[in-house]
Amino acid sequence: MAVSNLASFISPLPSRERVRVRGPCQQAFQPHLHPDPSPPHSRLLAETLAALIVIFLHTTVSAQTQVGPFEITGFYQYLINPATGHANPNNVGLLRGDGKPDLLLMRQLLDLNIHGRFGENWSVTFQPRFFHDITKSADNHFRQYESLPNGFSGNGWMLRGGGRDFKAELSQAYADYRSGPLWLRLGKQQIAWGETVGVRVLDVVNPLDLSQLFFFDRGFEEFDRIRIPQWFLRGAYTFPNPAVQDLTLELILNPGDVVPTLLAEQGAPYNVVPSAVRVRDNVPRGEPIVGGRLTGKSGDVQFSLNYITKPNDDGVGIFRSVSVAPLLVTLEGKHPRVHIAGGSLNYPWDWAGALLRFETTVTPNAPFAKGDSATRIIERPVWKSVFAVDRPAYVIPGEDSMSMSFQFFEIFTGGRNLTKARASGAKVDQAQHIFSIFVQQPLFRKRVFFEFLGAFDTDDAHWLQPGIHWEIGNNMRLDLFYNEFGGAEKRAGRFGSFFWADGPFLRFTYGF
Repeated sequence: MAVSNLASFISPLPSRERVRVRGPCQQAFQPHLHPDPSPPHSRLLAETLAALIVIFLHTTVSAQTQVGPFEITGFYQYLINPATGHANPNNVGLLRGDGKPDLLLMRQLLDLNIHGRFGENWSVTFQPRFFHDITKSADNHFRQYESLPNGFSGNGWMLRGGGRDFKAELSQAYADYRSGPLWLRLGKQQIAWGETVGVRVLDVVNPLDLSQLFFFDRGFEEFDRIRIPQWFLRGAYTFPNPAVQDLTLELILNPGDVVPTLLAEQGAPYNVVPSAVRVRDNVPRGEPIVGGRLTGKSGDVQFSLNYITKPNDDGVGIFRSVSVAPLLVTLEGKHPRVHIAGGSLNYPWDWAGALLRFETTVTPNAPFAKGDSATRIIERPVWKSVFAVDRPAYVIPGEDSMSMSFQFFEIFTGGRNLTKARASGAKVDQAQHIFSIFVQQPLFRKRVFFEFLGAFDTDDAHWLQPGIHWEIGNNMRLDLFYNEFGGAEKRAGRFGSFFWADGPFLRFTYGF
């Protein structure tokens, strides 16, 4: 799967829980190489801020979470991702020396949710987040790089700042108004469309921040942590209708706060851009994002009809120059406007005790680079669809039922001379098919969950992720899972091309 299509398949199966921890644990880039290490005062600042985060966390947990009309919830998370695969071939010449790094990521994260209600109609929400990347400090294979890069014009609207290792951002900030059938939301927000929430088919409003984990996080979670919130006016109105229940029209408008897909900086562990390539992202600021959807329920069938037009999230690399000493190819990342229309259907199959899900989109003008020389953009129609079956089953006597999901995902690209189309430098197939399976078995009264994700590309590539999720008491959780990528298909962006990203994740979360 090409990188430009990875936003369509990130977490391949629907989630049954929210990654955001509430209460007592309820459930573009412009790459540059920075060869010089951070000065001592920068490291000291990062360490001092990290200590302040821990102190603030302790104070928040032990203090009253209700402050006037505001309720404060959130979580602290510590993540360790050792590397057991090979060296990342995209980082040749960008590290301190040869060999495989010891770590792919070591990070602290503090995520707060501040919600205030003012009367029956008005409420506000703020979501500040604090990141501390410890990877470079713990593994001396790496030179300095920007941990959370956002090198594009207009990035100040992301409200993110800090040093290379420590970042603070106001992820979301919006006001809600509700009055009967009318709902309005104004501000910086993420918008999750699509009935199949674990697959990026209809869920294409917000771009993704793939700069630290790419798409290799725990497969059972949603995109709440990696969607990039943008400034939207969003409104919905529910029409009383005896024939169609909950018939709701939703409209969204962004006046031009365009954010591209964010990838890791060159030299970072999850860098996917070859060292001989430099991409200068040309983000079209000021171009509006407009969309809407109609949702409802007719009989047992839930449906949605969706449409959005926006600059393409993924930059299409167009050749601009080349130098030979050393070899460096410079590309311009262009973001032409696309139109995306689609819909979804959910049907409870009572006879089989299962839920059937279908979701699809058509993009008549999806952009690709023309040929290996990438001299200009060509457009091709792209049809994406997913068909899934969710069904519980009792497997272990005396234990809760096992959740099982089976999914078929297809990307079909049409148009003439398809052999000339390139996505991230790789040839585009007319059809690409991925089968996925996910099982989750709760044990010990739903305190421990065994999980397994398997995604299989029919062109011979796979992603396997076994894992254990442990709820410790009311506030803590521990996740241990392992990613394994393989297969003969190693074109850029396909599962087999990530052979270097094999490794375990150990993640501790404390919610409050």
